[in-house]
Amino acid sequence: GLQISTERIAKGELESKIEPSGSDEIGDLADSMEYMRRSLLKSQQSLLESERRYRELVETSRALLVTHDLEGKILMVNREACMALGYSPEEVIGQNIKEIMAESVRHLFPEYLREIKEKGKASGLISLLHRAGEKEVWAYHNTLIHDNPASPIICSTGFDITQHIKLEKALKESEERYRQIVELSPMAICIYQDDKVVFANQAALDLLKYERPEELLHKPMMDIIYPEDRDMVRQRI
Repeated sequence: GLQISTERIAKGELESKIEPSGSDEIGDLADSMEYMRRSLLKSQQSLLESERRYRELVETSRALLVTHDLEGKILMVNREACMALGYSPEEVIGQNIKEIMAESVRHLFPEYLREIKEKGKASGLISLLHRAGEKEVWAYHNTLIHDNPASPIICSTGFDITQHIKLEKALKESEERYRQIVELSPMAICIYQDDKVVFANQAALDLLKYERPEELLHKPMMDIIYPEDRDMVRQRI
């Protein structure tokens, strides 16, 4: 009867319908409990659907999502983050995030924890170790979440920018090699923009009898062309 139904509701067993029986007062009580059961069941189903959508969003996100506690223990990690690091979720969850940081930056971890506890957020770059031992660089933005005041967690959103940094470094090295080739070239080289000289190598300075680049830079280009050749140069450019 009602006692069994009450015990089922208390245990979260909400599938069985409560049938009215007995006196009017008991029947009204049974109706009230049935209404409460249906309301709880609807709330439970909505919560389960919300959790399902959340899990789907986390697992399909292209961002690297990690949560950890105030000591650094990893509580959740999505598939994208696991793939980036070369681990399975089971291998990562429960570890301290400090253990997968590059050794060269581990000494910064206490400072990171202090900042996020005081300010509620932290962002920047972090060097992590791939399972194969290679160093990766993530750009991260972390937020302290107080949904449960007794056990606040830190939600981390990151992006792997390792390849971007490598490409940026390669580009700088290429630019430096190009600059050295141009500056050391025995041929006179000038670069102009908006009809002004913006670069001249040493050979150009020697040819035009200038001692310092500053004397030539920002001069109108036509000022360094022989007057009788200026019309021809204008036509060619």
